[in-house]
Amino acid sequence: MCSPVRLLWFVVALLVSFAAQADSASILNQAKSANAVRYDFAVGKNAEIRNTTDNKAFSIWWQPSTSAPTGVIVTLHGHGSYATDEFYLWQPYLQSRGYAILALQWWFGGGEATADYYQPQEMYPIIASLLKEKGVKPGTVLFHGYSRGSANSYGVTALDTSSGNRYFNMVLSNAGGAASGYPPNQQIAAGDYGALPFSGVQWVMYCGQLDPDPAINGCTAMTAARDWVIKYGATFKLLIDDPVGDHGGFMTNSANVVTALGQFDPTYAQVSADCVFRWAEGSFAQFFAPAGAVSQFAHPYHFRYYTGTKNYLATNLIDQHLYAAGESTAGAIVDVGLVAGLLATAGCTTPGAPGNVTVTQVNPQTVGSASFGSSSKLLAKWTAPTGYVVDHYEITATEALTAISVSTTATASATSATLTPLKAATTYSVVVKACKDAACTSAGTAAAVGATTPAEYWQLQGSGNTVSTLTKPVADGNARLSATRFGAEAGAAANTVQFYYGPQGVTGQSVASSGVVSATSPASYLSGFTSYANTSGVRSPTSATSGIKSIMTGQGVPLSAALGAKVRLFFESNDVDGKTRIYSVASVDGYVGRDFNLGAATTCTTAADYLSAATARPRS
Repeated sequence: MCSPVRLLWFVVALLVSFAAQADSASILNQAKSANAVRYDFAVGKNAEIRNTTDNKAFSIWWQPSTSAPTGVIVTLHGHGSYATDEFYLWQPYLQSRGYAILALQWWFGGGEATADYYQPQEMYPIIASLLKEKGVKPGTVLFHGYSRGSANSYGVTALDTSSGNRYFNMVLSNAGGAASGYPPNQQIAAGDYGALPFSGVQWVMYCGQLDPDPAINGCTAMTAARDWVIKYGATFKLLIDDPVGDHGGFMTNSANVVTALGQFDPTYAQVSADCVFRWAEGSFAQFFAPAGAVSQFAHPYHFRYYTGTKNYLATNLIDQHLYAAGESTAGAIVDVGLVAGLLATAGCTTPGAPGNVTVTQVNPQTVGSASFGSSSKLLAKWTAPTGYVVDHYEITATEALTAISVSTTATASATSATLTPLKAATTYSVVVKACKDAACTSAGTAAAVGATTPAEYWQLQGSGNTVSTLTKPVADGNARLSATRFGAEAGAAANTVQFYYGPQGVTGQSVASSGVVSATSPASYLSGFTSYANTSGVRSPTSATSGIKSIMTGQGVPLSAALGAKVRLFFESNDVDGKTRIYSVASVDGYVGRDFNLGAATTCTTAADYLSAATARPRS
């Protein structure tokens, strides 16, 4: 007879075993239960969620609907996690870049033993099969692993190179070191995949200085992993060492993601091949004519066929060699040599990039322990490239999530430029390009640098240390000032600033207006305001029995001509029923923006004013 304790342990072990052997549908339901928002996000994006062929897990595939993807992110989640997590975190960055994503569920849903996860030799065939099915070209994948996924990224990459597929252009090992005692890494060290299994692979890593396990997942581990992959042939590009990042800090700081994606160039091999093809067409027209044949792809060849001479030119995206074949070679395939060895002769080398690119805040100020910079500007600095004469520089800041860009140019002698106008508290990817000619047909491009604009802040200015000596832009000013600057479409009001504020002694919102202001004269924004407190705006009604009772803060928003060429004033009210609501009223004097009453009065003061059925009626 079994003792109760031993029987309990047997049941627990059996349940854990069942969890580890759960089928694909069960794991997917488990992922949904763990975080329904992230599961629904994938479904809402029309992602393709399918069972793995062994019915142990599932994968998620998504690509932009507008065109074929230019690159693919393949990602492995961390321990005890789900593919839906990785999809949710990565997808917003990919739409604007034209990248697809493949997220593999490689944990079986229970337990933390090695057997509770796919091993590299088990998961790589699944990944490779899906990439082949989707028509993904070699050298166009960024392979990412987080935490435990990162710890397996080394073994999976060795399988990609040794298989000859070479899908991985770049690997991003995120907070998971290369443990020397892990069998897949021992196989790499033993030479099972060749002497240099990482040759031709670019590598980026992340570590957070606040990672609780620095020797396993933190900066100590990732520094050692960097040296280890270099030893086995990797081209190491960047270690993102985040001084305020923890174990999961890569994804929680969008600047890290932008920086890593800036290192990924899935089109380089194809662009280089096409350049060599064009050179061959011009230099050896007797063999490759007519020039300008369409580039095609048949795994693993990127090639052109010349109907006039009945010859082929092709690059093998696995070994990076140039080949020729056809009538001129009597059908034989001739190895011309490494594409890299022909780039200089063909004039296809990329000009050197600007160096030491940094992006910092503009006009930072320190108040107490806090530092504040311009919320609408970033300053890019660089050193000039060598080896050629720069015609000019082009500097571009691209929003991390929306891909909306702001650009500026700088003269050949410049080493800095200010990017503006930017959005506050927004992460940008900043790229500096050194152009060799006016049209910038040839340029050296530096790797993208991530930076975030500061948040907007309010600053009290004045003298002394009392409220009475504060500087007031308008004489009856209060703390609740919302400024609106009118643009060119506003006619006579263009380039003026209008305050919608609660003047001293008034319960509601009034207007104060400035003369013309100029960005070149900051003082113009702080002087010359005229108060219209007695003849403009909205007031808290006296003796209200319903609806609006006490008006608080507000903001005036100019509307375009297409929307009526007027100002809509949004304001907050504590109502008679005790609830707080947001209302809006439209101006009846166009862009003057002071009168919101359809009657003879120029202020909305009584309850009747707000209950009017006219077009200026407030809306909640």
